[in-house]
Amino acid sequence: MQVLITNDRLDQRVAANLFVRDLARALQERGHFVFGYGSDPRQQRRLLDIDPIPVVADLGKLSVRPDILHARHHLDAMSALVARPDLPAVFQCDASARLGPLPRHPRIFRYVASTPGLAAWLEEAGIPRDRVALVPPGIDLRRFARARDIPDRPTRAAFYGDRCHPDSPMVAAAAAAMAGFGIALDLVGRDFGRIFDEPEQRLHDYDIVFASGRNAVEALACGCCVVIADATTCGEMVTTGTFEHVRAAGYAPVATEPPDTESVRTRVECYSSTDARRVAEEVRRCSDFRDFAARIEAIYREAMEAHENQQADWAEEQMAMSDYLRDISAMTKQTVRRQSRDGDIPVAAAALVADVSANLVAIQASLDRCHWWPDLQQP
Repeated sequence: MQVLITNDRLDQRVAANLFVRDLARALQERGHFVFGYGSDPRQQRRLLDIDPIPVVADLGKLSVRPDILHARHHLDAMSALVARPDLPAVFQCDASARLGPLPRHPRIFRYVASTPGLAAWLEEAGIPRDRVALVPPGIDLRRFARARDIPDRPTRAAFYGDRCHPDSPMVAAAAAAMAGFGIALDLVGRDFGRIFDEPEQRLHDYDIVFASGRNAVEALACGCCVVIADATTCGEMVTTGTFEHVRAAGYAPVATEPPDTESVRTRVECYSSTDARRVAEEVRRCSDFRDFAARIEAIYREAMEAHENQQADWAEEQMAMSDYLRDISAMTKQTVRRQSRDGDIPVAAAALVADVSANLVAIQASLDRCHWWPDLQQP
């Protein structure tokens, strides 16, 4: 099987890129050929510079025909779908999917959700239940080969997340709570301006980690005590007593009340080095990325079979792209109005507009190119 994976960027070692690397490696070991697509011109020629995984930036020059599209991040996903009208797709839905329009296309046959909350969100958004697959996150246990013994009393703590800011409510509450214990809180993640290239090594420096999703699994596998947290919500500390509940929730916080210093402090007081070692063993038992890859491979085959049994509909696909571009247009106009009102262009907003522009150019170029369709023969 030849698998094309899209990602918004492929030149940094943040969580999304590390996921793509682990997925590509696991699929290669299962005998598949894997390559990546990202429209960002800053990406490198090879995926993450040490992996023999090719990366393409122009799908019109793709020399091989993929069998399946593993789509991540809506702009690059929709660009790839319109460039490859013969390609069935699976869309990977993580927390970032809520930040933009949800890709809807007749050739997206499966939506993969990492948490029950995301699966429910997809269904509420109108995605049929039989197209939603719940697949909890996993990690490459060969990279996270050992769990260190943390001390009986914590001395170092980190907030580990790529979509949190220093002024996020949960970050402020965690910093204040840790200050009460005399412990400074390190901030690690793309939006904090600090990235861990090798989390399997760097996380060993911390006793307590605030994280969610895949980041939480990584920290747990390293033997850290982990409080499930995102930018706005504080969940539970992962213990042997809460582990199955936290795992069932996809390592996502389920609390609904805003975080405060006292609630965070209460969770940190559950710190136990002995319990952390037991939790690390449980994580290793049930979070092997090779199991994740096997499940994903089965989902690929389901999508490919569904594609074979479905007649291509050019008008339906065009309407799906029209609806998507309408949503993108509304987002872009809202961003421009906010910039004009504020009299400034935030870096994040400018990057969004640049990414949107690059992908819209790719989509338009592909629409302008003559495609072969089962019901439309080329002259």
